[in-house]
Amino acid sequence: STNDIPHVVAISYTYELPFGAGKRYLSSGVGAKIAGGWQITGIHQYQSGRPISLTANNTLPLFNSALRPDVVEGAPKTLDVQNPLADRWINPAAFSIPTGFRLGTAARAYTDLRADGFMNESFGLIKRTPLTEKLTLTFRAEFFNAFNRTVFGSPHGNVSAGNFGRVSSQANTPRQG
Repeated sequence: STNDIPHVVAISYTYELPFGAGKRYLSSGVGAKIAGGWQITGIHQYQSGRPISLTANNTLPLFNSALRPDVVEGAPKTLDVQNPLADRWINPAAFSIPTGFRLGTAARAYTDLRADGFMNESFGLIKRTPLTEKLTLTFRAEFFNAFNRTVFGSPHGNVSAGNFGRVSSQANTPRQG
């Protein structure tokens, strides 16, 4: 399945700092108002990449959809990627366009032919200050993709295209705060 993601880890947490009224440290006075009510939050997500769908342009007069390519036996499916934006991820010599009115011999996707994995760390900082019994002032700052990790999009899987096996997109957004 192109939705096969064998490894997924998601961690979320909220930690209230032990300062302020009713807490272990600085429980009274002006220091309690300033240092109290702070929370640290985080969401961390890590997962394996999705399998890459392999296709070839339709050369048959029967169907309106893409075909599967042919597999070249003995050729490695992947290449050694040094620069993800310049190098091909998929070996073009491992697949070919089916000829002679055939559908192609390749599988829809391979478990050893995957897009880039996903890694993301997001953090938040919250400060709640009670002003009256019914009124609370809240300060909140959130940072998404805090380490500004780049997750590359899936390499092009159409063997008929000139950019077959190359990445031309980013799958996540840059750091936001």
